Amino acid sequence: MKLKSILCLLFVLFFIQNSVTRADMQVEGNTDQGSTLTTNSSIDDEIMSSSPKRYIFSLKILEELAKSSAGISGADGKNRKLMLEETNQKIKENYPELIIGPNSGEWIFNSVGGSLAEMKILYCSPSEYLAIWGSPVNTSGFSGRYPKMDVWDIMLDGKMTSYAPGGDHQTTIFMNSGPANTEQVSWLKKGIGKQFILEDGAYMIDYGRGDLLSSLSVGLVMGHKYVTGDKYSLNKILSICTKETFKNWLNPERIRAIRHYKETNPDYGN
Repeated sequence: MKLKSILCLLFVLFFIQNSVTRADMQVEGNTDQGSTLTTNSSIDDEIMSSSPKRYIFSLKILEELAKSSAGISGADGKNRKLMLEETNQKIKENYPELIIGPNSGEWIFNSVGGSLAEMKILYCSPSEYLAIWGSPVNTSGFSGRYPKMDVWDIMLDGKMTSYAPGGDHQTTIFMNSGPANTEQVSWLKKGIGKQFILEDGAYMIDYGRGDLLSSLSVGLVMGHKYVTGDKYSLNKILSICTKETFKNWLNPERIRAIRHYKETNPDYGN
């Protein structure tokens, strides 16, 4: 499928998704009032600050799965492939109907803000995406600025350092089970941009939610089309996301699973 055809199709999906999202928020904004969250996770504040719309994936579950991967790749990264495959498998075990497993899909280059990394898409829809993202070599760039999307990066291995302009002019270091002065979860809030650098074979669970299609130009198209010129990777990413979106809408098993995971998401105090 050619790039223009995929983009046209995705924009159609964008308008459909906007209508669905507004309806969901009107209904779910009422049903979620008064729900409480447990305090077992370091990302409770992020969850409580998010939209009343219910989402499929639990940040708490993803954080725990990432913690269980600490140390698997080894000091020299020789077991990195095993770590990434095991992480993929653990996520699939928690969401079996929705996740592309370790024996399916492929790793694709992803260019954003001048950086170049590799990613494996695990799930994609116009309102949520889940991927494993990182690079075995050091790379740095601009995060992008997404007015309608939040992005969480939950560290699996290596180190990511980032900062936003102003504030205390200090950096934040993110690692999986790192020293006391590090954090595991990076939250890129709507409308915020950061500079970042990946070091020591940094890989992470990359989870975004909101109006993803409104962020396509910054987060995907511009980097591949105007920086790397890698149309193969761009077409591949768009093709996977389009196919997965139609599966979510047309496959009865997926439809039931999506409804179930939203209703039982532990982030909402179930």
